[in-house]
Amino acid sequence: MSSHYPDEAISAQTSVEKVDGQWRVYVEVVFPDEIKRREVGCYYSEKKARVAAKWIQYGVNINWEDSGQDLGQDTEQDLGQDFEP
Repeated sequence: MSSHYPDEAISAQTSVEKVDGQWRVYVEVVFPDEIKRREVGCYYSEKKARVAAKWIQYGVNINWEDSGQDLGQDTEQDLGQDFEP
């Protein structure tokens, strides 16, 4: 894949951590010379945070030909009545 951007990312992944009683979603983007980590969401339940992390992971990898990431089979199933972004 070619890019016109000098800072094209090599990969990206999400993580979920419990901080001060809430579940925070982070995205880590790997560049050739650095790794950038940003908080992208905060949720009151771990389940909601993990669903959000899966969708974000899918979104950041959608343009890569083979992300190699397993988003799991539970994504649609987890998007039940209690899901709110």
